[in-house]
Amino acid sequence: MAWATRFIESLSIVVEKKPINCVRFYKHPERVVVYVRGGGLYLVSMLRNQVRRHYQGVECRLNRLRFAISPDDDQSFIVAGSEDGKAYIWDAVTSHLVETIDTGFRTPLCDVDWHPSAHLLAVCSYGSDSPVILMDNVKTSTSHLAADAAEADENHEMAATATAFAGTAEFDSSSRGAGDGVLVRGQRSVMQSI
Repeated sequence: MAWATRFIESLSIVVEKKPINCVRFYKHPERVVVYVRGGGLYLVSMLRNQVRRHYQGVECRLNRLRFAISPDDDQSFIVAGSEDGKAYIWDAVTSHLVETIDTGFRTPLCDVDWHPSAHLLAVCSYGSDSPVILMDNVKTSTSHLAADAAEADENHEMAATATAFAGTAEFDSSSRGAGDGVLVRGQRSVMQSI
């Protein structure tokens, strides 16, 4: 099988010749979203060689960071890691920043991903003491969170702590050791719509 190669020279001009961290297709074969160091994320029409949307607010100057597009049929949201340790979520169509999630990481949030069918978001940061955090939109009571934490500690598989606030998920980094995973549950308004 031979692959047909098509180079779009103007793509580098569109993103001001800055390094591209990550690229993903968006809805149509002729559209891609690119994550550019020092520039944010851009929805680019490869057919017309032009920027259609600019997703701003995220910090990415030095590190290789990634983003993900929500798996719903409309690909409604884009989530990206940032050097400030936060996850940024935009409405993919309007490029409006709809949510900033403070993960508690003090290091860059290097990767994010949507679960293909469940209402889950996974995020991780650089460093040996940085766990993978799973966030969902399930409403959970404090007692349910405590039961989850106790069960995880008993199994020695992961230490789970969480506090759910309106629009923010946080974790207690003092309760985990190196290599432990932290499960964060909280109501995610954006994730409920996908």
